[in-house]
Amino acid sequence: MKFLFFFEREMHIPVLKNVIRYIHENKLGEIGVTGFIYTKSSPGIPGRGFRREILDFHCPYNLKVWSNPADFKPDITFTADFSYHFLEGLGKIVNIGHGTISKGWFFSEKKISLRENCADLICVPGEIHKEFLSKNVKIPIEVTGMPKLDDMFSSPKNRNDILKELQLNPANKTILIAPTFNNELSLIPYLGSDIEKYIPSYLNVIIKLHGAAPEEWREKYKKIADKSKNIAYTENGALTDCFIAADLMISDVSSVIYEFASLEKPVLLFDSPDQKLYQNYDPDSIEYVYRNIGKTFNDFAKLPELLFNAFLNPVSDAAKEIGRKFIGVRDGSSAQKIVNKALKIYKEAKTQDIVLLDFENDAIKKELKKRFSSKFKIIESKNGNFADNLKKSAEKGKNIHYIGEAVNLTPFYPIWMNNHLNGNNVLCFPLTCDKSRLYQDNISFHVKFNSEMTDLSKSIQITYGMCGEEEETDFLRRRIFSIKSEVILNLKSEEKEENPVWHDIFKSINKAGMKAVIAKDAYVYPLKNNTPDYDCLIGGWKDEKNTDKEKKNNKSLTVASLFNPVNPDSEEDQNPWYLKNFNRTSENDENSLKQAVEEEPFNTENILKLIRFYYENDNYEMVDVYADMITESPEAELLASRSAEKQDLPDEALEKISRIDTLKILDKNLLSDILIQKGRLLIKNQRSSESFPLLEEAIELTPEKIEAYINLGSAYLINNDLNKAHHIFEQGRKQDKSNVGLLNGLGIIKQNQGFYAEASELYLQILGMDPENLNALQGLLGCVYQTGHFIKIIPYLENYKRRHPENTEMCFVLSGVYFEAGDYQNSLDCVNSILTFTPDFPGAEELKNKIMSKI
Repeated sequence: MKFLFFFEREMHIPVLKNVIRYIHENKLGEIGVTGFIYTKSSPGIPGRGFRREILDFHCPYNLKVWSNPADFKPDITFTADFSYHFLEGLGKIVNIGHGTISKGWFFSEKKISLRENCADLICVPGEIHKEFLSKNVKIPIEVTGMPKLDDMFSSPKNRNDILKELQLNPANKTILIAPTFNNELSLIPYLGSDIEKYIPSYLNVIIKLHGAAPEEWREKYKKIADKSKNIAYTENGALTDCFIAADLMISDVSSVIYEFASLEKPVLLFDSPDQKLYQNYDPDSIEYVYRNIGKTFNDFAKLPELLFNAFLNPVSDAAKEIGRKFIGVRDGSSAQKIVNKALKIYKEAKTQDIVLLDFENDAIKKELKKRFSSKFKIIESKNGNFADNLKKSAEKGKNIHYIGEAVNLTPFYPIWMNNHLNGNNVLCFPLTCDKSRLYQDNISFHVKFNSEMTDLSKSIQITYGMCGEEEETDFLRRRIFSIKSEVILNLKSEEKEENPVWHDIFKSINKAGMKAVIAKDAYVYPLKNNTPDYDCLIGGWKDEKNTDKEKKNNKSLTVASLFNPVNPDSEEDQNPWYLKNFNRTSENDENSLKQAVEEEPFNTENILKLIRFYYENDNYEMVDVYADMITESPEAELLASRSAEKQDLPDEALEKISRIDTLKILDKNLLSDILIQKGRLLIKNQRSSESFPLLEEAIELTPEKIEAYINLGSAYLINNDLNKAHHIFEQGRKQDKSNVGLLNGLGIIKQNQGFYAEASELYLQILGMDPENLNALQGLLGCVYQTGHFIKIIPYLENYKRRHPENTEMCFVLSGVYFEAGDYQNSLDCVNSILTFTPDFPGAEELKNKIMSKI
């Protein structure tokens, strides 16, 4: 047996790891892994793929990662998400999901859940999930619990040991903060850095962010935890360990609420004011119907009281009952149950559906057989007419998927069509690539839909939102359709044989009060633009006068151009097009740029476009990779140098920029940028005197570029030539009077010359534009200690403290300024807040003693 595990996102690894462990420990077969190249999450957009070190951390079995999973030939593929469009032809598919709620995407009674029929088995945590899915999902649904909770139920770790590992006091009550990642739903935008404001220091706090949380959130809470004795941030640690260690959870609209509640511990649920802005918000969905499992709140000012009451009062019986409905298996056997159910499904026979291939192209037939034969019975048309072939097929199966044209089809095409047939419909046509109004309207819908979602991946284009979407039709003549066998078997033809029984079919359907529909989620991709020989040609155009060249130029009008399928006629590409994207990121722009480079590897401009894309998206390592391909390009070397500088590698950055032969550059803007970059790097590498001629030349070339003045003025400042520095900064101000960098440089000069009042005015001018400019705050602080005009800086320090309450250093500065200004009470309040959270803060105790001596 071969078992494949597909990780669309890194957060799926902990969900599936116990299933992998069970198969490995019981030697049930060979295990393979596949997924995407890792990309980080950003606000509102989860990352994709996984890192090898994270896989090995959770699954230390030296698992092989398959870049093309079709080569592995798995018998069963496990996934933790609706990733079916990447898994066709990879054996039986088992989806165990990755949570207890779905935010409108999974556990739903809406049509979107129809897509789950693409799996062979759905494993759900509890009975409530089976109830929600059963309306639209007709494949087996098994209640198996959650495998990631197995260890927690069967062999839990010691609470005190976990807290000690996190460097927290085991004697204290512990709160787990575990939010979701969606901006509209998450508590993070409202809690911010104010943890210590709302949670007293005698309580432990564990912060465990969602696997798809953006990097900036992670960095922020790491810093908060590093400065605190009662707050711990955990990244790779098991979530179940956090459940065991915690006495209470604070969350929002996250799956972990119900997982934690299975331990019959209290939960507090934040209702974000932005909740209803979420694209799939539905008060009747599973996550909102059962929010009474805990206490809800929408204002963190209420949190202290809620914490007090939650610790004081036991969890209600009603909440415990909800927990049992959500997590139905609590004996540590979930992974075993999932594997056993999967093995049972593997042994079952194929569906009773027929795929009827009725065209001559052998290459396309071979491809479709390869794709569909594991699930469907494939029949090739023999000698005979259209009606005969339909009737013979109808005698052998429940539904017929007739393909009468050499085309490529969307992944799981017959299943998408079955989803429509399983309703009240008996005849379905897929959305096709003709010039009909319906087709063009749908393309417009796609463009709008993609821009709203911000992610142009195939998962959205194929499965999001459009599943189950259909439009009734009265009459169509198509060469690709799906039909229930009963319609054909009950048909009594009154028409002549040359008519392909369409009249009879529609007459029969209308008489029975049933429907024929166009299925908008089952696309057909044209492979060749043959001259049409009938109306509404699948894969062609109605206008028979179009030349091959014109048809090629019409590519933008086809659904195929949205998905970029490969041509199955090509002997080089034997695998379906949708498997070609396993080593691609989800960025559509990146894919097209990389494809352009692959097609023309010596086209410098194409490579430059890709380098610019990577630089703009902060992917500095890839900038370096592609810049090495065109070292003769000055712009490529410039971007490579800037990338190295962004990664705090000034030596390497200087080495790259120094390779450029500036004598050959005719573009004065590019030359100026290179001179400025090299000048700045010389300053950073403590060779500022060498930067003078470069930056002076840059100013001469492009006097409008303020950066040259700032760098040259800074170089003179470093060399203590205040007069020249002053001249350069003033020269720059002729171009931009309010530039912060120039004003700051002039402020430093005035301060060094002892003109503190003039320096203060310059710093205040900066703070008027940017109240949180630390350089200006630091400069103004130095000035007011010289002039005694502390009142000037207090409003800016207070503003900074309000926005950054976690910054104890700035709070200490403000306390000192209050003291010097004679405001002893505010000074005392500041220093007391510091000592509450950081008793050993340097100088705080001494300042407090000085304040007390004045009061």
